[in-house]
Amino acid sequence: MGVSTAPLADWPWETLGNLKYIMFAPFVAKAAHSHFFAARHSSTDSWWFHLVLLVFLRYLQQQAWITVSRLYFLVKKYQIQQFALSYEQVDREFHCDNHMIFQSLALAAAHVWIPAFRDLPLFNWTGLLLLVFFHVVFTEPIYYFVHRAMHSSHILFCNYHSLHHASTTPEPATAGTRTFLEELIQSALIAIPIIGVMALGGGSVVMIYVYLLSFDFFKQLGHCNL
Repeated sequence: MGVSTAPLADWPWETLGNLKYIMFAPFVAKAAHSHFFAARHSSTDSWWFHLVLLVFLRYLQQQAWITVSRLYFLVKKYQIQQFALSYEQVDREFHCDNHMIFQSLALAAAHVWIPAFRDLPLFNWTGLLLLVFFHVVFTEPIYYFVHRAMHSSHILFCNYHSLHHASTTPEPATAGTRTFLEELIQSALIAIPIIGVMALGGGSVVMIYVYLLSFDFFKQLGHCNL
């Protein structure tokens, strides 16, 4: 993105360009291995399959939002900003999926290093209720104050948050356009409910799907210019 030379402004894979998607290859390989060899090793852990499926669904949801928001004949009456979308903005927001790559890497690391992330049940009602509790009580208030600090601090805004606000016409892709430091903070906030629920024994595969897809959904909704 090259927005500034500030520490942690650029993503670690910035220089890879589109080659960054090769980082998904190990996930696909692990998912295929788990699927074809799980029976032989009597393994019930389908984490890698769900990780790949989750990535696919997140990309699908993002593309659906982008497509709908650009159907001018359908949304023109409801648009908040009437300014035309510039090619410069489209290019700047092309790598709006960086957060999906980073969070996928984080989930993969959690599975390897944290036993609670292995052999999760498919569904747990208690875990979903706890997820809402942790999000409302911890993640939302902290996110508010962090976001406010990004706006009130000249250093933080100019070096980091200005990239997000460089887009004059909000798009679903704008929701994912941020610096690496901002993603570290946001992913840490997302991790609070997930780790909290896991610690209380309420973790499930569905919980991961619901939380990350819902988080994406509402951020894209808030930036769709409708």
